[in-house]
Amino acid sequence: MNEAAKQIRRALGAVYHDGDVIELRAFRKFSITGRPCKKTVSGFFDSLDELAEGIDEVNHLDGGTTVFTTLNPIRRGWQKINNRIYDGAVPLKQEIRREGIDLTASQRLIKVTDWKTKNVWFKMRTTSAEDILERHWILLDIDAGQPTDTNSTDAEKQNAFDMALAIIEYLQSLGFPALPLFDSGNGYHILMRVRLPNDDASTDLVRRFLLALGERFDGKFGTSHLDLSVFDASRICKSYGSMTTKGEDTPERPRRRSGLMWTGSKDIATLEQVTAVAAEYIEDESPSFKSGDGDGDIDESVTNVLRYLDARNVEHGDAFEERGLVKIPVRCPNETKHTTEGNPSSTIVIVSQSGYGFDCRHDHCHDIDWHGFRQRIDVGREPYSWFGTVTVGKSGGEKNKGLVITLKPPKPQPQPKSDLAVALLKSMCTPRAYPDRVYAAAEEAGISRETLRGAYEKAGITVVDYGYVEGRDFNGTWLVSVPDTKVTP
Repeated sequence: MNEAAKQIRRALGAVYHDGDVIELRAFRKFSITGRPCKKTVSGFFDSLDELAEGIDEVNHLDGGTTVFTTLNPIRRGWQKINNRIYDGAVPLKQEIRREGIDLTASQRLIKVTDWKTKNVWFKMRTTSAEDILERHWILLDIDAGQPTDTNSTDAEKQNAFDMALAIIEYLQSLGFPALPLFDSGNGYHILMRVRLPNDDASTDLVRRFLLALGERFDGKFGTSHLDLSVFDASRICKSYGSMTTKGEDTPERPRRRSGLMWTGSKDIATLEQVTAVAAEYIEDESPSFKSGDGDGDIDESVTNVLRYLDARNVEHGDAFEERGLVKIPVRCPNETKHTTEGNPSSTIVIVSQSGYGFDCRHDHCHDIDWHGFRQRIDVGREPYSWFGTVTVGKSGGEKNKGLVITLKPPKPQPQPKSDLAVALLKSMCTPRAYPDRVYAAAEEAGISRETLRGAYEKAGITVVDYGYVEGRDFNGTWLVSVPDTKVTP
């Protein structure tokens, strides 16, 4: 075990015990023929020595990959605990096939269906809330509040440290045990030992506990703030002792190694102590709209949402079905405020039989629901009419206040971005086109690269790499509609 792995192992020992089931998870970013790609790395461990070496190994991928682990112990069951890392779903699927198990029968995979084409693929199942045995920790994540995809400056990080100390001093003045403190690389983590059941009541308690502390301390230490979104039991957090590689390594915003600062007491915070702090947060009594406007016809609902997103020029991916819900990846209206790591592609619109929902896992968005999402998208624009919107009005004057129900005719809707992408590819790749030219045309038409790449198959497009052409400024990659087309740059 090298020195970096030993440092990681020491930090792991302050959080876990050998025999605890822990998931390692990371989100690799790399490129294939100039195209940006993402891949989830995951593995389940019950040996802290092997986990430390696995974290160090993944930490060095692609010039630096930030690594996370689940914070609370996982129940044994569907996952294979073999102290091994799976670099994406492909090696996991290969192993399952070698074991003679049909992919649809494996509990280690999640079946995903393209809503429009009904094409099916499988992704790795990672830890969710129902997989957690019980809560051993409450995470207080003090974020330095630096700009998106960057590391914190020394001054920003100092503000986060001052905030962490203020929170610790406050809680200990209330009789809480001495609390462990960890350097997260760009900010600081306070871990509070608890023993709480993994149920809805505990989730709500932790949520209100964080909100109460956020109200008390946010805004007093520069841009630093308490992450209010980390109340879920299956929360992943920084693998302490590993390098944080959120942004480029610069003198002003350097990459730093995370680690244990002090262990604190091994005593457990009581339910009464946590409840007393949570009670300081006064819940907003205004109605909460987690979903709404649904009429039970999920296909029509998905179509309406896609038309709305296109009409409002909201960048989005293709709809897919997962566990009975249709999900549409979207660009978050709060994206410029995102600083939380470990949640790529986590902003989605959800369509179910009962209506619509919005979910973004970043801490600035924890309280935005479907209606809040629409308010941010619609601000300053003419009201949008959904297909089949029913308007209820009054008629007949003061003596005859009868109700008149009118079904509004649908407004002409723009062509879906996915169809525009197919048309663009077919028009430009006849029989071939250089990717940058297609990307530029797509950007001008308001089509995202994600939507464009999703249209390759439907448009009959293949990415072909013909290699380097000597003496020419040409990287050899083309988008072609006929794979055997000979390219002469």
